[in-house]
Amino acid sequence: MNSLAEVYEVLDEKIDAVRQSLESYYRICKRGCADCCKVNWVACTSQEWALVFDALVQWPLLDQRRLIERTKVLVQEFYAKPGAREGIEKAAAASGADALRIMKDVLDNIRLPCPLLTPDNACSVYSVRPTICRAYGFACIDQKKFLICEKLKEKLTVAQKEGQAVRLPLYEQFRIPILQLDGEPLVVMALPFWINRFNDGQKIADVNNQMPGFVQKWNSPVFV
Repeated sequence: MNSLAEVYEVLDEKIDAVRQSLESYYRICKRGCADCCKVNWVACTSQEWALVFDALVQWPLLDQRRLIERTKVLVQEFYAKPGAREGIEKAAAASGADALRIMKDVLDNIRLPCPLLTPDNACSVYSVRPTICRAYGFACIDQKKFLICEKLKEKLTVAQKEGQAVRLPLYEQFRIPILQLDGEPLVVMALPFWINRFNDGQKIADVNNQMPGFVQKWNSPVFV
């Protein structure tokens, strides 16, 4: 797979196959249910951000300004959370996979909604949403750990008890190619922090001029 579009195309095909094979159990995973968009901020690469950026610049200017203001408020709330700033500083002091693990732990423990979520619980950039947003609910970390919410976990547990084969694609087979597409150094940042720079017109962020500690440069691809 030589482009982000190709990775997304293959991933979307896998997702459609899972949904079709387990259709009755996946009925809860639909537009309007945005539980997964309200609990964790996702990290994305510069190439994933580039697609989102290209979509945002097509928005009316008023909507762009509203998004920027909404995101600024959320970022302020983020840094007001206990341990957030310290966690980011700790990630900045680390390197490689250790830094990324620390950053992920910080994001996982601070519950704030995605600024791209609409009032009716829909994704405003659905067609270009990042990899983790596409895969969540339809992939696994390994054979024992599914990348799904608790409500869907209950449904798929029922499916297994009823004799249904639950086979979800491995998330890593899509994430690793995307990390490799970014080249070196790899730049990864939480989506709201990419958006926070949107008013500067920065499609691919300048690593030397970022919010301290939230961009990491890697010498080799790592798992996000």
